[in-house]
Amino acid sequence: MVGADIAITNSDKELAVDLAEEDDCRNALEDEHQRRNVDPDQSRNREMMLMRRDAEEWLREGVYGDRPHPKTLASALHVAAAKGYLPCLRLIMANDVGDYR
Repeated sequence: MVGADIAITNSDKELAVDLAEEDDCRNALEDEHQRRNVDPDQSRNREMMLMRRDAEEWLREGVYGDRPHPKTLASALHVAAAKGYLPCLRLIMANDVGDYR
């Protein structure tokens, strides 16, 4: 039986262990990270790494494959700028395409 995914971050790149206020909770989460071989730093950087991979693919293929969020219309450019993902931002801009129109 598999429980909750403890490698998931919130929109601020925080894991549950980062938000735990009680030592017992934090220790339980840290123990579970070790048991499941979860690297907290890799988990925190997962979104940026996936975005970078996508941007590299767009650059390689010469096609800007971003799909803006259906409600907010935020694009990868918006997310990279808002979260300080400078390597992604540079790759997206290197694609020589404008923001979502």
